[in-house]
This record gives sequence, structure tokens and C-alpha cells, in this order.
Amino acid sequence: MNTVTGLSNLPALGVQSKMQAHGDNTAKYVAQLSSGKRINSAKDDSSGAAIAAQMQSNVSVMTQTKLNASNASSLLAVATGALGDQKDLLISMKTLATASLDASLSSTNRAMVNNEFVQLRDQVGDVADRARWNGVSLMTGGAGTATNAGVVAAAATGVVAAGTANTLGANAANITGNVSGIATEAVVTNASATSYDVRVKVGEQWFEARNVTPANNGTIDLVSTVDSGTSFQLNFAADASGVTDAAVFQTALGETLGLTGAGANANFVASSVAPANGLTGFTPASTAEAGTYAFRYDAGSNQLTLSNGSQKWTQEVATTGAAQSLTFANGITVNLDNTFVVGTSIAQTVFDVARTDEVALNFQVAEQATDLLSVQISGTTLSALGLSGASVDTTANATLASAAIDNALDVVNSAYSNLGAQQKRLDSVQSNLDTTIENLTAAKSAVEDADIASAMTNYTVANTMAQVSNVALSQSLQMTQQLLSIVRS
Repeated sequence: MNTVTGLSNLPALGVQSKMQAHGDNTAKYVAQLSSGKRINSAKDDSSGAAIAAQMQSNVSVMTQTKLNASNASSLLAVATGALGDQKDLLISMKTLATASLDASLSSTNRAMVNNEFVQLRDQVGDVADRARWNGVSLMTGGAGTATNAGVVAAAATGVVAAGTANTLGANAANITGNVSGIATEAVVTNASATSYDVRVKVGEQWFEARNVTPANNGTIDLVSTVDSGTSFQLNFAADASGVTDAAVFQTALGETLGLTGAGANANFVASSVAPANGLTGFTPASTAEAGTYAFRYDAGSNQLTLSNGSQKWTQEVATTGAAQSLTFANGITVNLDNTFVVGTSIAQTVFDVARTDEVALNFQVAEQATDLLSVQISGTTLSALGLSGASVDTTANATLASAAIDNALDVVNSAYSNLGAQQKRLDSVQSNLDTTIENLTAAKSAVEDADIASAMTNYTVANTMAQVSNVALSQSLQMTQQLLSIVRS
């Protein structure tokens, strides 16, 4: 078969094919040398690329979990430091209690000893209250169970008739939301010549009504400044002509709520019935604040609302048909079953979150979300230590205080020892993570990294062959020139 014809030069075509292969190899080895990686694209080694990517993911997660463990250790260091301070304070208090039992002390001397004792006692409480990590209180205990009180149906007791004639009626009505607590303040100011702005404080909440115009048998709608879904009404009397200025209005309001005179302050108490529309209950995280909360869902809003009177939180709800648990930013989770319907309201529901004497914090310390290390910190407030109101102003009280301090020292020492053991465990976790990260990185390197010596050798060979192929192509083209010379002759 002729290898060179007028239409083709088969040797040249073959050389071109070899040149392309050598050029591709040269480019591949240059990429390995410049990047340091054997796999620079999926086509280099598809399975190896996938394995290396998974290993890199694990290394990244492990590096973060090591930081998690380091943060947990630092958090415990804050708590153990506070416990150490409390231990020193308690020892000083024990010494003062012993000094107060000295029969030679005069009452004046004992009073001075007691003054110092009380200051140290209060400092023990302050240490617990102020030990925080990123805003999380570490030594005041955590949230316990949530007791569902149900839906607010009515909530007013102790609202009395005003002494100022023809001003306000004697009841509060149409109460919605978390209206719970004692009325403590009432303020009325002029909004215009004929209307008033009214503010009432119940518990920790302020309620407002703006531009109120007095009317016979009329109402005052007072709405929470925190949550517009929380409100109550007060009624004007049948004859409201007694409201002549803001001062008269404020006096009458104070009398109505029991803020003046001999009567007790109005007390708003949330009474409840069972909830509906798939609501099954609430689950507080350990770090959630204890207290009374109100929860509601308005039909079609796709938004759950939670309030404790001083703050409000919201959370988007998923569509109907599936059980779901949604967690608010304050750590409280609302649980809905699959009967929840987006177009149906959940009436205002009130529940109480109890407080325990321990806070529990979970840290992810391995690649799986379920690989958690739980850290428990005992509460060491004055109440938890049994030292609330302790004093050494008399020998009898000094004896009681001395025994209470012994018990408190046992609690603090036990908590200190427990945190020390947890810190030691965290040290082991970090050491293990260091080893794991090192081994995973080595394994990824074995799969992905280039053998520089081999890559350099292969590059030299491929580059040399590319140059040789170039010479061969030149020689194969000479065959075509020979054919032309025959034709010319």
C-alpha cells in the first residue's frame, strides 16, 4: 500500500497523532508540577477525585469540631474560675461565721462582722449571675420542663371601681395573650385637647392606648408594647364626664387598678383551656430562660409567635400535612403534629418553663451531627446553695449559716471537680481530633497529591518525545516533497 499519495501522507498523520498525545502528557505533568496534585480534574482519576473530596470535607469538619472542643474547654475555664472565686468567698464566710460565735463579741462587733459577711454572701450570688459565655448564663441553672397552661380565656382579678366619680368602670375584659402579673404603674398624658395617651404596666409588660377619647360606657384598649397580639380592655363608667384632664384621668386609673388607696393592686391571672390545631406541646432547651410564655398562630399567616412579656420571637411554619418541630431563637421548640392546618388559628396558649439547678450544653466533636459531647454545669446561685438571707448577726444565725456554708462548699467543690473532669475529657477529645485530622490529611495526600519526582521524570520524557515527534513530522513531510519532485521530472 502506498503510504504517500497525492491526497494523503499517512506517516505524517501518524506522527501528528503521536505529537498530540505527547503534548497532552506534557501538559498533564506540567499541571501536576505546578499544582502539586496528581488529580487536577475529574478525568484524571474520577474515583480518586471523589474520595479526595470526601476526605477534604471530613478534614474541614474535624478542624471545626476541634475549634468547638476548644470553645467548650474555654467555656468550662470561665465556669471553673467562677467556682474557684465562690470557693474562696465561702471559706471567708465560714471564717466570719466562726468569728460571730465568739461570745466575747459585743452586739456592735457582731454587727460589723455581719456587714462583711453579707457583702461576701451577695458577691457569691453576683459571681454566679455574671458568669456568662457569649451571653449564655453558665451558673444560674437551665430550663426544665414546659407546663402547658392552655389558651387564655379570661384574666382579671382585683380590678376595683374608681373612687373618682364618673370616670372608669370596675372590670377588665377582652383579654388576649400573655397578660399576667400585678399592675404596678399607670401614666396618662395629653395627646390633644380632648384625647389622652394611656400607659399601664402589668408584670414586666407595658401596655399602651393612644388618642383615647373618653366616652360613656366606652372602652380603653391597652396593647402590649412588645407583642401586638397581647392586650386587655378597661371600661369607662356610664357617665365619663368626670374626665376633665390628664391628672384626673391618671388618678382614676390608679384607683381602678388599686395603685392608690388601701386596696391591693390589680392582679391579672391567665386562666386557660386546652389548645387545638395540632399543637402538642413545647420543649425548652437547657439555656432557655425560665418564666411564663404565650404562643399563638393566626390563620393563614404562616408565622408562629412567642412572647414572654418583655420580648417577642417569630418562626415560619411549614405547610400542612407533616409533623414538625420549630425552634425559636430563645431555645424553645414548639411541636406540631400532622393535623396542623395552615388556614386554622391556634388560640393564644400560655405555658410555664421551670428552672433546674443545672445547665447542659452540647458540642459537636466529630463529623456526624449526632456526635455530641454534653457539658453539664451545676447552678451555684445563692438560692441553689441555700444561702439566701444567710446572716451572722446573732449566734443562732451564725450557727445556721455555718452549717449552710458547709453544704454550699460541698456543692461548689463537687461542681468544681466535675468541671475539671470534663475539661480533661475535652483535652483528650482535642488530642484525638489532632490525630484524626493528621491521618485523614495523609490519606487524602496519598490519593490526590502528585509524586513530584515521578511527575518530573514523566514530564521530561513527554517533552522530549514531543520534540522528537516534531522532528519526525518534518521528516515525514519530506516524503511529500519527494513525490512532487518525481512529478516535476
